[in-house]
Amino acid sequence: MKRIKKILFLSALLGVVTVGLWPIEAGVMIGSNSKPNRVNYGVSGSMGFIIPILKFEVEYYRFKEDDLLLLPKNTLTAGVKFRPKFGRFSPFAVVGVGGDFNQISLKKDEFDTFVFIGGGLYIHLSGPFSLRGDVRFLNYSGFNRTRVAAGVFFRI
Repeated sequence: MKRIKKILFLSALLGVVTVGLWPIEAGVMIGSNSKPNRVNYGVSGSMGFIIPILKFEVEYYRFKEDDLLLLPKNTLTAGVKFRPKFGRFSPFAVVGVGGDFNQISLKKDEFDTFVFIGGGLYIHLSGPFSLRGDVRFLNYSGFNRTRVAAGVFFRI
C-alpha cells in the first residue's frame, strides 16, 4: 500500500510539473572556461513552463582531457531562463546552480558546487533550428570563473 501511494504521488507530481512544458529544445555546444582556460563541450536542454518566457534548463558539459590538471572533468547545471522572443532573436538571462565532478557521487567532498548568472542570445534560423551564444559567471566558494559557449539547437 505504501508503494502504491508513492507511485501515485510521483505520478501526480510528474503530471503537475509537465503541464505546459512544451516546446522542448536540445542542442550541442562548445565553449571555454577561465581560470584555468579549458575547452568544454556538451549538451543542453530546456523546457518551457506555464509562463511561456520562462524556461527550465539542464546542461551537461565535459572538459577536454588534460592529464596535467587534476581538476574535475564533468559539470552538470540546472537553471531558470527568462527568454522573451523578438522575431528571429531571443535574448535571455539565466540563473542557476551546478557542480563539477569526476564521477557521479553523493559525497560532498567529491564535487565542487557553484551558482551562476549569465545571459546570451538565440538566433532562430529556418524551421526548428537556432544558434545560441552565451556568457555565464560561475561563483564557487573562494573563486570565480567565466564560461563562454556557443551551440546549435533544435526545437521540438
